[in-house]
Amino acid sequence: QKITDKISEIRIKDYNLASISGGSSALCEVTVKVEDAMGNSVSSKSIGEDIVITSVQAVIDGMNRLMIKKLLKQKKT
Repeated sequence: QKITDKISEIRIKDYNLASISGGSSALCEVTVKVEDAMGNSVSSKSIGEDIVITSVQAVIDGMNRLMIKKLLKQKKT
């Protein structure tokens, strides 16, 4: 319950897909910006052959970075 509540507060604010190489084993680069309900935001990037998997990896990485940023901020106070 607590984890899903935290995830539902996070929104994708920006999504960018770029092709790095061509051919049958082409690589794509996905960059996302995620933001929480408090307006804190982070960017993350992932590179891979599959657009969907690479996109999910970038979003999960961004969510993790945002949660770590929030935890570090709470520890300072």
